[in-house]
Amino acid sequence: MKATILSIRVFGIYLLFTGLSLLLVPDVLLNVLMIDEAPNIWMQLLGLALSVLAFYYLKAAKDQNIDFIKGTVPIRIGQILGVTILVVLYGGPHILIAVSLVETLAGLWTWLTLRKA
Repeated sequence: MKATILSIRVFGIYLLFTGLSLLLVPDVLLNVLMIDEAPNIWMQLLGLALSVLAFYYLKAAKDQNIDFIKGTVPIRIGQILGVTILVVLYGGPHILIAVSLVETLAGLWTWLTLRKA
């Protein structure tokens, strides 16, 4: 179970870093991702939402809330499909699919650790 908790904790820290980056210095993260769009309030709102979500993951890791952790796996693995569809339909930057892949891989990591537990 330690590996499962570690996977959720690492993902929570990743979400917190990403969220705070978008909230506090969105142009830095957007530049790293080579996204040219000027930041606006939607970037900060996304950053706030990701930061709040990060605390759910970190709390679940701290409390070893296996039901919550199990519930996140299919969504985290499958969300890349939704991101890909949105990028294709709306002509978004393809780098978003690569960023989405991080969440999918993190979800797969959690799934694999749950199978071993």
